[in-house]
Amino acid sequence: MAVFKEEQSEIKHLTIKPFIKVFKYALRSWPLLLLGAIGMILTSYYDASLTPQMNRAILSAVDNGVVIGSIWDVNVELNFLFGLKADFTFLQFAIFATVTMIFRAAAIFLTFYTVDMLALKITNVLRLESFKKVQELSFSYFDKTPTGWILARMENDTTALSEVLSWGVMRFFWTIFEILFLLVTMFSASWQLTLLVLALSPVIAILAPIFQHFMLKLHRIARNAYSNYVRWLSECINGVSTIKTLSIEDKVYSEATDIIEDIRKKRRKAITLGIIFTPFVDIVSSLTIALLILFSYPNINNDAATIIIDSALLILFTSSVSHIYRQIADFSELYTEFVSNQTSAEKIMELIDAKPDLVDNEGVISKYGSVLAPMRQNYINLEGNIEFKNINFEYTKDVPVIKDLNLKIEKGTRIAIVGETGSGKTTTVNLLCRFYEPQSGEILLDGINYKDISVGNIRSSISYVQQNPFVFSGTYKDNIKYGKEDATDEEMIKAAKMVGIHDFIASQENGYDTKLIDGGNQLSLGQKQLISFARAILRDPKILILDEATSSIDSKTEYALQGAIENMLNERTSIIIAHRLSTIVNSDRIIMMENGQIVEDGSHKELMAKRGKYFNLYMSQFRELDIDTQLNVYKTEQRL
Repeated sequence: MAVFKEEQSEIKHLTIKPFIKVFKYALRSWPLLLLGAIGMILTSYYDASLTPQMNRAILSAVDNGVVIGSIWDVNVELNFLFGLKADFTFLQFAIFATVTMIFRAAAIFLTFYTVDMLALKITNVLRLESFKKVQELSFSYFDKTPTGWILARMENDTTALSEVLSWGVMRFFWTIFEILFLLVTMFSASWQLTLLVLALSPVIAILAPIFQHFMLKLHRIARNAYSNYVRWLSECINGVSTIKTLSIEDKVYSEATDIIEDIRKKRRKAITLGIIFTPFVDIVSSLTIALLILFSYPNINNDAATIIIDSALLILFTSSVSHIYRQIADFSELYTEFVSNQTSAEKIMELIDAKPDLVDNEGVISKYGSVLAPMRQNYINLEGNIEFKNINFEYTKDVPVIKDLNLKIEKGTRIAIVGETGSGKTTTVNLLCRFYEPQSGEILLDGINYKDISVGNIRSSISYVQQNPFVFSGTYKDNIKYGKEDATDEEMIKAAKMVGIHDFIASQENGYDTKLIDGGNQLSLGQKQLISFARAILRDPKILILDEATSSIDSKTEYALQGAIENMLNERTSIIIAHRLSTIVNSDRIIMMENGQIVEDGSHKELMAKRGKYFNLYMSQFRELDIDTQLNVYKTEQRL
């Protein structure tokens, strides 16, 4: 089982543009940003400036207290920024220190709470914006974009970006303010010692980005290995029946062992380099502290007239060394974090900024509303007359799928479209539902160009039952009412009875309120299809499309469903795409398509009499049926 290799372009330089685009979502919650910034500034000042100065003040006070004999009589001189000072008694200083610690705790709480709330808000907004965009995008977008890619944008990238735009941005400014407060405090105390502390800072500033570059590369390799494992694991789970059928469990387990061991080795390399980085910063900090001690030692016990540094001042600077170096290293880590999430920012904005190929014009929107918020009271009450006029369509440039299609369908007509795979059957009904738009020609609904009708109006008038029935997690009631949530229970039950699923649902423990788990896996394919039939009929559509709706069902079940299908088709314009031609012999018209064109048009009896392409296709299927089915078909033929 091959493991998919995800190709990722390596971003080496930070581009701020995609982050600016996404940051507008953070600005929507500017009160949280402001509160977080206030808490961050207060905390930065306390940690980077006030704490070192208080430590210096208390050490000096203790020295003086020992000389005088009573520490409570000591005058504590506390320096603030920009030469501001305050004198306290020892008791007053103790109270001041306690109060400021409480304020610092409050500021920390304020910062953490607001930033976490901001991260949640950004995540929610990005997910809602991306989900809204997914609802607006045309089918052509999903033809070109893998589902996994979209899910990764809506889940992983939104979470990663919310962290970067909340904590990442906050940490960036937090680091700046801490460095500024530290530098002002240190220069105010001694500019000579400050320059000495900063002497080795270029070592951190130069080598830290190098460390981060290699760490980023190793983490990316490990992350890709893990992503490949998730894909492989999903493939194994989905293919578990095949694995057991082929009895290759040992082989698959061996593959799992190799893949998991590969992840471990790659993660170990990334973790090891990260572990090395912290001691590296500590070594540089220790060297700086050693230089401080060497520089200050000859001056500590000098005569008062020549003293340059006292022990309290030395403590202030030694405690500031690791602090300032750590902040410089944090800049490098933050840079790496932004670079590693740049791709996420670009991809989520690529999704949110994607333009749908199919949009209502401004006049239609003003009259009917958007697809997501339609003003249904202004909808045209379509009768079901359809006309394709000179339609040409291609999914890929210069590869035509529909060629000069002209087809007129009167309301209430039951029409079947048949043909080989790739003849254009499903494409024709997809164009009618306006999932795509033709490159040329026009489609008329009740004589009106369907581009002049709201997309919501068109799709609310059509029920489309596809080959693979989809059942949502929820109750039977939820599933049947999905297309018409305002339907009454009586209407729902009537629809279920029409398609023959009512008795089965009523026999369940909780009836229509019985929960369907994991997409209705406890149901047979036929039961799922009956639910989708009931869902379609409940909408009471003017146009009904059955796109090979019974092709995945066995012949016996299909014949059992014919009564339900007959009930659905009565008094509606209906288009049936059928794989088994025996199911559409009683259609008013049968359209035979080939290479995107209509090659035959008529009733079953008329087309069989022509003995053309339809006749050959029908007879080839008839020969493949078992004898009982042939007899049933023959009886149907005799009734026509």
